[in-house]
Amino acid sequence: MNCSIIHLSLWSSFWGQAYYIEPGSPWENGYIKSFNGKLRDELLDREVFYTLLEVRVLTERYRRTYNQVRPHSSLGYRPPAPEALWPADPVPVPVGLT
Repeated sequence: MNCSIIHLSLWSSFWGQAYYIEPGSPWENGYIKSFNGKLRDELLDREVFYTLLEVRVLTERYRRTYNQVRPHSSLGYRPPAPEALWPADPVPVPVGLT
């Protein structure tokens, strides 16, 4: 028996029912199917890639937009991981001058 299957069975016996999704079966997971459709519609069908570097740059740009900018209806139309806003650099206080 595979070690990961043993861990999965121990986890499911403690936490409850686990559903195994075969690798390469996105139709069994609605979240992945939804994401794959959005990725295809919003990026892959709109671009013609000429180099691997171009694929990496555009995919990273899409990932950041999807996770940090694009609103998600299931989260009340907020992004899942908005970028933190850092305060402006504070004025340095000289040490030893009190």
